[in-house]
Amino acid sequence: MKKLEPELKQLKKDFPNKEEQARKTFELYKKYKTNPFSGCLVLLLQLPVIFALYYVFYNGISINNDLIYSFIQVPQGMHTNFLGLIEMSSKSVALGIIAGITQFVQGYLSSPLKPKDKNIEKPEPQTFQEQLSDSMQMNVKYVLPIFIAFVAWRISAAVALYWIVSNIFTITQEWYIRRSFNKEQI
Repeated sequence: MKKLEPELKQLKKDFPNKEEQARKTFELYKKYKTNPFSGCLVLLLQLPVIFALYYVFYNGISINNDLIYSFIQVPQGMHTNFLGLIEMSSKSVALGIIAGITQFVQGYLSSPLKPKDKNIEKPEPQTFQEQLSDSMQMNVKYVLPIFIAFVAWRISAAVALYWIVSNIFTITQEWYIRRSFNKEQI
């Protein structure tokens, strides 16, 4: 999507009519085989996992003896320690803070790169949509990590650990894409 950004801005300038602009935008997406909603699917797939983790570690796991085969012994107790360090069913301030930090790094990396050109004397005024987009980016970068840290601290450590691992994978993916994109530019 970052690769298409200059062309999308040009389309907005060339076609003031919203219907024509939308049609040309979808043609551009087809040309580059890009789906603007592809990022939403990943979030929708993660929600059931987060809810399941929360439910399992909040309520605990109960095993129905009637559903287990007769040759399998029922465990006497369930241990919820992660690597012997963190109790996954309790709250963890450390994991909450780490979740907030990884969310900040992810938000920082996902924000669009803006070239700093000192030769430009007077920038052109931003449209309402661009101002709204900048405001949303600011919230994603600064407010969302604080919210995530608070939520990760208040619920079980299992959800916080899942959030941290997910953020680390996203950070790695963004870093790889940026590196590949920069190699193409050279």
